[in-house]
Amino acid sequence: MNLLIVDDSSEVRERLAALLAGVSNLELTEAASVTKGIESMRRAAPDLIVVDILLPDGSGIGILKRAKQLSSSVTVFVNSNYTDYRSYALNAGADAFFDKSFDVDALIQAVQLLATRFTAAAGLAAVVPSGAPGAAASACSGAK
Repeated sequence: MNLLIVDDSSEVRERLAALLAGVSNLELTEAASVTKGIESMRRAAPDLIVVDILLPDGSGIGILKRAKQLSSSVTVFVNSNYTDYRSYALNAGADAFFDKSFDVDALIQAVQLLATRFTAAAGLAAVVPSGAPGAAASACSGAK
């Protein structure tokens, strides 16, 4: 799973990267600004983006909206100290909002869960190719 972390704090990016180091099949890209985040989205095609609200050259909401335009399947978690933006971020399309000061463990658990689901889905796709007869029925029943 490709994860993009967009946060202007190198300490936050480094801490999240360290906490996620043990997650299997996780490829991590980091960016410190809206501009770099959008460039990284185009290059890495992330499956998950963890973005702060206030960035030096704009708002993380801009990244959220752009990510959803580029891919309807991308998951975007907003991770910010500015909890007043929770409703705004969720209404703009965020899949979850985490308080940077208090929800670090919940954020890590959510990323781990998503990575596990992504890996399981990729494994199922490898076992049952999408074009194979009965692939949809197998995928729905959980058969391998």
